[in-house]
Amino acid sequence: ERVRRYRLRAADGSTVPESHRQAVRYAAERVPLALVSGAFRTEVETVLAASGLADCFRHLVTAEDVVHGKPHPEGYLRAAELLGLAPHDIVAFEDTEAGILSAKSAGLVCLAVPGTAPPARLTAADGLVERIDVELMRRLLA
Repeated sequence: ERVRRYRLRAADGSTVPESHRQAVRYAAERVPLALVSGAFRTEVETVLAASGLADCFRHLVTAEDVVHGKPHPEGYLRAAELLGLAPHDIVAFEDTEAGILSAKSAGLVCLAVPGTAPPARLTAADGLVERIDVELMRRLLA
């Protein structure tokens, strides 16, 4: 029931801000992207389709794809393997303490984005960004 209600709420694409959409499209044209989420695949696919980002991610690693969820590093290690990249060559964006711990434990650079948790709880990340936008992607990919 929770998944059904979430899918209905997310079906209009409003859960992904336009600045994020533009940033993801910009990055996807330049580097391979993977999405690592503790949500179920059907939830992730609903959001990606509704926001027009489904074709931007080469790989999805969701709750069904791992034995251990966040904060365990398994999801990020799986994404690195699928992308064919060393973990230290990947930047993760996270908005929770568990996500940051997962990314950092896997060896990724992790940038925190406030929203789900306040900035004071995101200090284990390598940096804090106020928003994800095209300018941020330009700087990271330069």
